[in-house]
Amino acid sequence: MSTSNVYLRVNGEGLPSFAALIDCLKTTGGDLTLDFASSQRIGADALSTLEALANQAGEKQVGVVLTGVSVDVYRVLKLVKLASRFSYGP
Repeated sequence: MSTSNVYLRVNGEGLPSFAALIDCLKTTGGDLTLDFASSQRIGADALSTLEALANQAGEKQVGVVLTGVSVDVYRVLKLVKLASRFSYGP
């Protein structure tokens, strides 16, 4: 079975919809990469989406990689105990 990685850029307006992210998880056999380079903050809706995404990725055994995460965003992920559920890239 071939694997493919999916790369999504997160803009300042937030994450793509949860349904769109789940569709990406269904189509990939590799990692789902979310690029946070243009986001300096993260809101409650995005945190809820990331938590649900982490749950689904765990069930499907797909890795989720967050890149370009600012210190502030990482700090929030750490406070809500989500940081350990993702991998991080440059």
